[in-house]
Amino acid sequence: MSGRWILIIYSCFVFIFLIGCRQKDDKSVLEGLYLGQKPPGDTPEIFAPGIISTVENAEYGGHFSPDGKEFYFTRYAPGNPGYIYFMRYTDGTWSKPQILPFMDDYPGVESCFSPDKPILYFVWFDKSSETFVHDIYAVEKKGSEWRIPFRLTNTDLGARRISPSVSRNGTLYFSGNYDNPEDKDIYRSRLINGMYTKPENLGDRVNSDDYEEHVYVAPDESYIVYDSYRPSLFGKTDLYVSYRLNDGSWSDSQNLGAHVNSEHYDWYPKLTPNGKYLMFARTLPDCSIDIYWIDANVIEELKPDKLVKRR
Repeated sequence: MSGRWILIIYSCFVFIFLIGCRQKDDKSVLEGLYLGQKPPGDTPEIFAPGIISTVENAEYGGHFSPDGKEFYFTRYAPGNPGYIYFMRYTDGTWSKPQILPFMDDYPGVESCFSPDKPILYFVWFDKSSETFVHDIYAVEKKGSEWRIPFRLTNTDLGARRISPSVSRNGTLYFSGNYDNPEDKDIYRSRLINGMYTKPENLGDRVNSDDYEEHVYVAPDESYIVYDSYRPSLFGKTDLYVSYRLNDGSWSDSQNLGAHVNSEHYDWYPKLTPNGKYLMFARTLPDCSIDIYWIDANVIEELKPDKLVKRR
């Protein structure tokens, strides 16, 4: 997470405590898929209000495990610097949100699951550092138990790395400042013989002169979705998509449009494991930061004509 977002989140806490804006919708028992939430249509809706998206906290980066039976998200709560929370679906009901057990020794935010392995990736950052030094860690899950997290970046991936996303073949996508300490772009690093290679900048069709942050890659690397600070069509930050072309290059970035983006901050995209629903964070003028979701058909609709029949 960038220092800019840290500042936004903490300043928002002050405002929320002073005025408040929504009532908490407390539900003690959750049953069914998607935490029992009715799937959205073509209009963004707050995901699990009062349970995941709350008045007193800031939540973002929500995503399901590949089997859909666990949900993970980052929460900044009053009095703590931000942790990864999770919920588990067992015997037909969902547990209440709780902090991942290894957060005491390995505090982190911004997680993602491998599409086909029981490995969670997350961003550790030195909360005592004024420069917001980041690093990417991974942790294997054995049944219901977690092994010891380990530093994933076994090669120089740059000084700042956030929002990891991993494809089925292990390629790591992230936002960082490998080429320019004053900028932030989308990169990928391939996994070869158990080692991550030198990061590749995805180029001008994806990146701009402004910040690109918080990337999601499809399991087959057919597309990526991310947010950008570039002069946007709609808000402070918008969500964009780029498709991997048949020659391996990336298509020109396309804004996801007015029915997804707002006049506010729309950021940190994720998709459900089946690719049907897009989840993202939205920051409103009242300083609420919540997780929203919407039908992901826009990703298929924006696909270049020559890729429509590609599977």
